Amino acid sequence: LLNNKEAPVFFPGSEVRKIVGTGEDSNRITITILGDGYTLAEKQKYFDDVNRIVDDMFKEVTFKSYLPVFNIYAVFTPSQDSGITDLKSKRTAFDLYRSPRGSKRGVMPGNRSAIESALKLIGEHTDYPIIIANDDFYGGLGGRYAITTRSLTSGSMVLRHELGHNFSNVGEEYDGGQVYSGANFSSSK
Repeated sequence: LLNNKEAPVFFPGSEVRKIVGTGEDSNRITITILGDGYTLAEKQKYFDDVNRIVDDMFKEVTFKSYLPVFNIYAVFTPSQDSGITDLKSKRTAFDLYRSPRGSKRGVMPGNRSAIESALKLIGEHTDYPIIIANDDFYGGLGGRYAITTRSLTSGSMVLRHELGHNFSNVGEEYDGGQVYSGANFSSSK
């Protein structure tokens, strides 16, 4: 997290929009969505991606009935290059990168100070930060930030999966995986 010793990061050309507003932030679950790898010319693409993913997320039974307790913000922070770092390094607002390099699985946060500074653009608090990578392929990560891609086929699905870790401590149960823990953990296969 950003501490007092780190200089804040500024984002010329940034814009904040309230996507869903159902009450005071202090009485709602606040989600802030950031985008990485969207250039200034791709600002509308970013907001279109946010709206599509939010619509997809709240049309499913898991979240649908809970929409009245959410406030959702989108923060546009322009990147110099379009896309995220994969095999070629790119200059993006948050330095998201694929791990392992070149894979189509994990998308990792690079510059956490920049991410935390961008989250502050909505105010002092967000419950669940989300980052959408400007990338058409599958990928994501859970943890402090639920990370997904703008993928039309898997972006929303990955986001629901990653938010499951954050909302209810749901763990992983991948076949052949190494992480078997969380609320849904079972030692039987």
